[in-house]
Amino acid sequence: MHNANSDRNLLFGILALQMDFIHREQLVGAMNAWVLEKSTPLATILVRSGALAQADCELL
Repeated sequence: MHNANSDRNLLFGILALQMDFIHREQLVGAMNAWVLEKSTPLATILVRSGALAQADCELL
């Protein structure tokens, strides 16, 4: 099923990668975690794992 929250999470991850806030491996790892934990935003998973700084998260 496709929804706006999924789109938002995917866009967030792609933007973070394109802006060099995270590395490809970090995005892949966060996406794997997000698939198992869909109720948690990808941004939260990236910050919680230490892959993304809170300040960069807020900027995005």
